[in-house]
Amino acid sequence: MKRFSLNITRSLRCSNASVDYLGLKIPKTNKHSEVFAKHRQQIPINNIAPYVSNDSFIAPNATLTGRVGLLEAASVWYGAIINGNDKDLIRIGFLSNIQDNVVINCAPKSQLDSGYPADVTIGKLCTINQGAILTSCTIGDICTIGQGAIIPEGCVVEYGAMVADGAVLSPYTQIPSKQLWAGNPAKYVRDVDDDELVMWTRVSFVYIYSLYSILYVLCSIYILLHY
Repeated sequence: MKRFSLNITRSLRCSNASVDYLGLKIPKTNKHSEVFAKHRQQIPINNIAPYVSNDSFIAPNATLTGRVGLLEAASVWYGAIINGNDKDLIRIGFLSNIQDNVVINCAPKSQLDSGYPADVTIGKLCTINQGAILTSCTIGDICTIGQGAIIPEGCVVEYGAMVADGAVLSPYTQIPSKQLWAGNPAKYVRDVDDDELVMWTRVSFVYIYSLYSILYVLCSIYILLHY
């Protein structure tokens, strides 16, 4: 019965979208035009919908499905796909940004060979650069994953570590804190200094607060004037 009602609801939603699209096509005048997109940003799976905090940002053509948690001030940018399911959790931490065309998903099995669940955990102030692919892995705080990097199941990237552009980690690789790894298969290159961590922390702040900078300025002025 639950699945039947879910299918009915989905059919009605699609019908409503079709009517809206037809309504936009009927007018022959160019005095008013409106962009219509049928893309759904958040898709529930078995009645489990993504959790998105109020001050986070999701690009219009990004997609979140299933058990996904997008915490405060996190951002998901254009073309990114966060493909959760109804069992495993994909958690994106405070002020982390998922950039264009990133794909994040969970392994098909509910438990990895290491004994840990097939969840994806991304810590605070992380930057996942364009085109990276993450599967059932753990990313610590203030980590940077380069463009096109592949982080397969069971990998652990500890605090402040960096994975270079195009790097491919072997499954169940553990990168110690404040190290840079590169290559295919990825190997240790050098240590990461504190200046680099500060720079990537600033990048995380810029990605979200540039969207709301005017609002924050106005709120700050209001507080100064009235309190």
